[in-house]
Amino acid sequence: SFLISASDIAVDPNVGFLFYADLGKRGERHPPEIGKAYMDGSFRQFLVRDKIVAPSALSLDYINQKIYWTDYHMDHIQAIDYTGQGRVTILSGRRNTPHPYGISVFEDNVYVSDLTQMNIRRVNKYRGVSSAKELYKNTAKKPLHVAVVHSLRQPKLRDACVNASCQHMCVLTHVSDNDQLGYRCMCDVGYQLNDDLTTCKRLESFVLFSTDHTIRGVPLTPTATFNTEAITPSIN
Repeated sequence: SFLISASDIAVDPNVGFLFYADLGKRGERHPPEIGKAYMDGSFRQFLVRDKIVAPSALSLDYINQKIYWTDYHMDHIQAIDYTGQGRVTILSGRRNTPHPYGISVFEDNVYVSDLTQMNIRRVNKYRGVSSAKELYKNTAKKPLHVAVVHSLRQPKLRDACVNASCQHMCVLTHVSDNDQLGYRCMCDVGYQLNDDLTTCKRLESFVLFSTDHTIRGVPLTPTATFNTEAITPSIN
């Protein structure tokens, strides 16, 4: 299914995973969630759907393979591992984090912006509230997203697409047979991947449908793992 109201994404190019936060839609069958997929968008998996209301931002710990996120309605910062296990709370409560928004993880620390306190704080991942320290405050402007800029946050990797023979696009992604980074061929809008998984064919027949704010087209015979757009989505 499609995302309803994506609020953030984060990718780990070391292993080819993409993680996302979706605010969902209240009162309908689309709860807020944290999920993951391969970097080509295939093999989507739900990781968190309980005790989550408004996830606003994600950050990844590449070394320990953990996902950190803020929830500005639940007033907490939490984390799980890449498989959805080991859920822990880093900071919680209206007194400690009344409106957490942006987040970035580096080494043993979590850096988070708060729209009520109008500041940016650093919190140790293991010691929680006792280690919280304010780094920046501006009562005139609310800090939104935050990011740590460091060479260790930009891993150097081999380009798996160098020797690929894709007709349209080569996309870096997770490869299950070696459990690490690889590639898959993908096609431009209006085309579908052939059985050889390298060349593309134009879509001559497809299903046209509308949602609340979008008109889309999908193939009559979609693949099991890929979302293929038959037309460029028309929004609003």
